[in-house]
Amino acid sequence: GRTWTVLLRRHHCRTCGVLVCGRCSTRRASAERARQCFRCLGGNPVRWSPTLGAGAASSASLATADSLASQGHIAGGAAGPDACPEDPQLPPGVEESGLLVAQIGTALLADVAVPIKAMPPSSCQLRLWERVSGVEKAAAASKARVAGSYLAARVAALFVRLALYVVVCSAAFAKASDLPSPLRSVGEASLARMPTLLPRLLVLAFVAALAWAAARPVLLGAVAA
Repeated sequence: GRTWTVLLRRHHCRTCGVLVCGRCSTRRASAERARQCFRCLGGNPVRWSPTLGAGAASSASLATADSLASQGHIAGGAAGPDACPEDPQLPPGVEESGLLVAQIGTALLADVAVPIKAMPPSSCQLRLWERVSGVEKAAAASKARVAGSYLAARVAALFVRLALYVVVCSAAFAKASDLPSPLRSVGEASLARMPTLLPRLLVLAFVAALAWAAARPVLLGAVAA
């Protein structure tokens, strides 16, 4: 009368087919010995009848099965349960759980064989994807902007360093007394033109910075794409 649960499993007797629990049946010690209920193990097998239904495991169903078996003995005389055709028994090495899985797999085979249709993304997923892609593009643009500013600063510093180098070299050439006269004249001429050459170099650096500022949006757009 108890309900079948995960802990209280039901088993079929391999002789009579009655549903019994593990305590009311023999546990298989080897592959040659099939599971039997205590009634069949004691030498009083009971034929399973489809009319008993799911209540064959109860004591009342067992009594009904006994009465059916006794009536069969009376009507058939010496003909025992071996003389009547029975349902095909399972092989000794077959587990009930494996048969159940096979039956479920056969029933669900048609549903599993049908390919699953791909669902289009919802509006929420589309908005989330737009946010993620927007954040990634903004991060890439910011990274390119920082790199562009750093490069512009490096270019300006390079032009300033070049101007200072020209000034120092011109002064050294002008003050050197052991240089040949052509080199000394070049140094003196460069030092004389320095008041106009240095502003030109600074203007050139400023123009280069403006050109980079104008070309940077195009480069940022190419990087973001």
